Amino acid sequence: MKRLELLAALKRVMPGVEEKNTLLEGANSFMFDGEWIKTFNDEISVSYPFDSGVECLVKAQEFFKILSRIEADEIKILMLDDGKLQMSGGKTVLKMVSSDSSSLIKLVDNLALSGIKWDKLPKDFLKALKLSADFAATNKAFSSLCGVSFGNDGLAASDRIRAGFYKLKTRGIKEDFVLSTGSVRELIKFEELEEFSIGESWIHFKDKNGLLFSVRKIVVDFPREAIKKFLDFEGVDDHVYSFPDSLKHSVERASVLSYSNDEGTEYVELSTDSKGNMIVSGAKQYGEIKEKIVKDAKWSFPKDVVLKIDPKVLIDLLGLGNEFYLKENRYILLRHGDFESIISLVS
Repeated sequence: MKRLELLAALKRVMPGVEEKNTLLEGANSFMFDGEWIKTFNDEISVSYPFDSGVECLVKAQEFFKILSRIEADEIKILMLDDGKLQMSGGKTVLKMVSSDSSSLIKLVDNLALSGIKWDKLPKDFLKALKLSADFAATNKAFSSLCGVSFGNDGLAASDRIRAGFYKLKTRGIKEDFVLSTGSVRELIKFEELEEFSIGESWIHFKDKNGLLFSVRKIVVDFPREAIKKFLDFEGVDDHVYSFPDSLKHSVERASVLSYSNDEGTEYVELSTDSKGNMIVSGAKQYGEIKEKIVKDAKWSFPKDVVLKIDPKVLIDLLGLGNEFYLKENRYILLRHGDFESIISLVS
């Protein structure tokens, strides 16, 4: 068996391994199931076709670390009479205890992966998912926002500072559901997803290599319709403004000395001087910074307006494009193809 091939297979199922704070037996392990390698942590389960010829349950992190450090191209794995898994390669012989896998097998079997009916994913699904993942909250204090909402008309996400909606027609979604931010950020690492299937409690994805990635739905009161309504462009300044191409670097420098409001939110200020040049500024007790971007025809900025914005949010925003709309001098709205987003300015 090729060591690197096994290592690559284990990397693909790693999202289903849970090392910390788990009471689920086997959640921190690789399950070798003859022709599959599987993991399950009650939120994510990954199954990857790989002919190992053994059936066992071994500690994932320890097995992976040793395998990655073995100095051999070819390895051999087999089950010993005492129930241990033996892996040998070069001068190294590893023996690992195989735990009882019956409970984990039952949990994976309950997913009923073999009888799934698959639907094709929309063409831009991965693009939509990546953008939405960036906007989804991670702060548990806002638990209702710690996920991405899926519906038959698109994907929605918000972290209270930003909100985004990607218009995407998805056949097969009859009821809206939410997947946690963490699981979505694991899912987007898989670039070759092709199909999906919706179960009662789990959503399943399949890639071109036969990998099965299952994610448990989360039950939260996600404000999907409120986000869609909030993204209404009604009342927006008709003028389309645009940021300078060089703004990102100016913001990165100014962010070192960001302003901070009473709530502890850090921000930089964007404004213009009497000649129309943009001024990017920040200040703390121990220093201040101002940087001028000379006015030219390639960008435009509202007069007599000071935009206070989180520098990290602004840098992410510039990755989507330079054009923006201004709403009530409180929000920046963007429309890039099928993706619409709104960013709240710091007050």
